[in-house]
This record gives sequence, structure tokens and C-alpha cells, in this order.
Amino acid sequence: MSLYLNLIKTLGLLVGGLYALRFLIGLFSRRQSTFTLDFHRQFSLLFWSILCFLVLIPLIGALINSAAALLPIETIFLIVASTLLLSFSLPTFFLHSQYWRFSRPFLVEIDKRNESFKIYNLQHKHFYAKEKIMRTTYTRCRSRQYFWSQYEYLTFEMTNGDKVIVTSLLLPLNQLTKFLPTTTIQTQTKTICWL
Repeated sequence: MSLYLNLIKTLGLLVGGLYALRFLIGLFSRRQSTFTLDFHRQFSLLFWSILCFLVLIPLIGALINSAAALLPIETIFLIVASTLLLSFSLPTFFLHSQYWRFSRPFLVEIDKRNESFKIYNLQHKHFYAKEKIMRTTYTRCRSRQYFWSQYEYLTFEMTNGDKVIVTSLLLPLNQLTKFLPTTTIQTQTKTICWL
């Protein structure tokens, strides 16, 4: 019984601490017109996956430390719960690392007054203006209920033949699509987004 009480206390502290951190980050975030990879955006996308991972740690600890004292049904429960938590959090971390790799060299600057934006490639010291976009493909996850459903990206086909990918890791993508003519946007959905 003391194992379960310690497990519940640990989980409560982890969840409370994570919610407090999310609240503080949201409290001190400000409106911005330039977007690069920042901690606030990454943390908000990874929040539920981090929460699952933090809940998983005490479960695995209880499974390892008390394996001999547990009943078979308790062991099965801990294994099933750990597997479910891993299956929800690992795909998100995998997808996040892919998006981070794509988004690292980019900076997006939004000019709300002129209803325009520019995408800067800091690695190649080059920028792409909204006026140079020929076609846009908006790739989204078919299901909206999983942790990784918020991960989506825009592929801009430019007049010079370049393709620029802007991911939701930089900013909410509706902040860019609202400045584009709807006739140039093609929506594409994926069933399993993290593959």
C-alpha cells in the first residue's frame, strides 16, 4: 500500500510542477512578429508527451524496485500502463526532433500592417517573400486527438524553383495562411504523421 501512496504522491508532484511551469511560461510570453525556435513554443507542443514521460518514470521505478513483491496482476498493469504511455510519447519526441532539424535555420517575420511575411534562411543568408510563393501545400494529421496532431507544416513552392518548409515548431501556421489566397493552398492529410 505504501508503494501506491508514494507513487501517487510522486505523480502528483510531477504533474503539479509541470502545470506550474506551463502557467509561468504562458504568463511571461509576449506577442511577437519574428519567430524562431524558442523554448515556449517547443514546450507547449511537447507538454503532454513530457507529462506522459514523467508519469512513466515512477511506474518503471516501481516495476524494477518492487518486482518481487508485486502480484502478477500488478506487474501486468504496470507493464501495460508503461507501454501505453511510451506509445503516446515516443512518436511525438521523434516527430519533434525531425521538425527541429527542419526549422533550425529558419526565421519567419510577419508584417501584420501590410498583411505579409518573409521567411529567412539564416544558414544561406537568403530570404523568401510572400509575393514569390507560387503554391502552398498544408500538410496536417488526419486525426486531431493525438499528441502529435499539432505537428503540421507548410511547403512553399517559390517562383525560383525552391521549396521552403515551415513547421508548426516555429509558429501556429494559421498566422501565415491567413495572408495567402485560398486558391494557392492545397491541403494534404497524413494518417500516421510521425512516419
